[in-house]
Amino acid sequence: MLDREREALLKERSKLRLTELEARTHEEVWALKVAQAEEDTAEARTDAERTAEEAGRQRETFQKTLRALQAALDQKDEALRESEESNAVLRSELVDAASKFGAEKASIEERLREAETAAEVRREEAARAEREAEEARRRLDRRTKEKKRLSREVSAMQKEVQDVYRNNERGIKVARILDHIDNID
Repeated sequence: MLDREREALLKERSKLRLTELEARTHEEVWALKVAQAEEDTAEARTDAERTAEEAGRQRETFQKTLRALQAALDQKDEALRESEESNAVLRSELVDAASKFGAEKASIEERLREAETAAEVRREEAARAEREAEEARRRLDRRTKEKKRLSREVSAMQKEVQDVYRNNERGIKVARILDHIDNID
């Protein structure tokens, strides 16, 4: 009977240790996921800043190009007023440059929106991972309390077993003494 109880107790202890290890492992995994999500968020933020800087440089380049084209147009306008065809070519180039800039600007803004969306998703994933880690911590705390309770019960049972064993030994000694007394007669 005691062997079964001990065996059951050992099994429970093993299960508890495995559960604790599993909880620690899950907590570490979630911590890694949170760290990865933070790194990804920082990387996305860096990419967004880099994209914004690139857009700024492109705007400056475009503004410089636009100013240079405007100056060239003004200079050539006087020289080429008589030639309407040349004028149409210059206007066409200006429209192409403006449409190219508009398309590039739209593309950059789209990438920026995607980066912001991805960063938001990563923040949500990090929050969810944090909630799951907190739940795992709570489960671990509950299991730890249960382990302590079971440990106290085991100690009490061990004391009871020792008391029973001591009482049994006393009974055996008394029986021997009585046997000796009976043999003396």
